[in-house]
Order: sequence, then C-alpha cells, then structure tokens
Amino acid sequence: YYTDECKKRLKTLQQNIFLFADISSKMVKAERLVLMGLSYDYKGTKVKANEWSPGDIREFEHALKQRMGDRLKACAWVFELQKNGHGHYHLAIYADGFIPFPDKNYVNNGRKYKRLWTHGSSNVDWKPKGIYYLARYVGKEAQKDFMNFPKHARAYGIYFQDPELRKKFRDVITFKNCLEIF
Repeated sequence: YYTDECKKRLKTLQQNIFLFADISSKMVKAERLVLMGLSYDYKGTKVKANEWSPGDIREFEHALKQRMGDRLKACAWVFELQKNGHGHYHLAIYADGFIPFPDKNYVNNGRKYKRLWTHGSSNVDWKPKGIYYLARYVGKEAQKDFMNFPKHARAYGIYFQDPELRKKFRDVITFKNCLEIF
C-alpha cells in the first residue's frame, strides 16, 4: 500500500520527468538523444539494494559532466527497485558529439578513457524512438515503492546545461506547486 507521502512523492516524480521530456524534446538543441540503463550487476554478481550507496549516481553524473563538458545539454534519470530488491537507473542524455559508453574503458581519437559507471553494467540505446521512453518508467508504481527504497535514495534527477531552460523548469514547478496550495 502507498501512504499519502509516497503518493505525493510519486506524483512529483511523474510530473517532473514528464516536464523534462516536454521541455527537452522541444527546446534542447542537441545532435543526439541516448537512453541508457545502469545496473548493479557486474560479472554475474548481483549487488543488493542495501549495498547501494547514495553517492553512486552523483559520482556518475559528475564524471559524465566532467568528461563531456559543454557537449552535455540535458540529462534525467529515474531510480527503480525491482521485485528482487536490486536497484537500477534509467537515463536520458541529450548531447552533441561522442557520448561515452558508461561501463567500458575505451579509446577515442587516441585518448584513453576510464569507465564512468564503476558499480555494475550498462546498456545503451543509441537510436531511441523518443524521450518519452524515460517517462514510461515513472508509471511503474510497484518499482517506485518508496517505503522499500534504500535510505537516502533519490527517485530521480534532472539537469539542463542552459540556465534559461533550468529557470523555465523551476518556474513551471513553482507555478504547479502554487496551484496545489490553493
């Protein structure tokens, strides 16, 4: 069952991810959209949700921003908890040029790069059908069981490089929150 607080948190997650999808699909100027999944599975060993760390996705985001610089235009992620207790992330990334494969060391133009996701494996959809793929995952209530989320787990994250888009996103959220008060 869902408490009122969990329902409110789920509604906020859904509204904000759909808002990200709407704004980014219409206003982010980027050469490509890539969708990826990051899991806590490495060489057949499953890492349980209670072995998850709140800094894992922050570490990945920081490494991605550092590696891509101004080429990273927008990014959003959603955390899911499977029935078996394993957590994983779904991401949407808008960027210009080369986007690094998250769980592989690689060489690009003669430069060596270390993997960005060090906690497991990943999969990447290089030619997605659209941004609303990410929005599909916010509707899975069973996988948004906040009562069983690891302590300090964030359900989602959103990043826009363009300050105007960040402001527009915050303004819409503030407006929606004001409407709910009245």
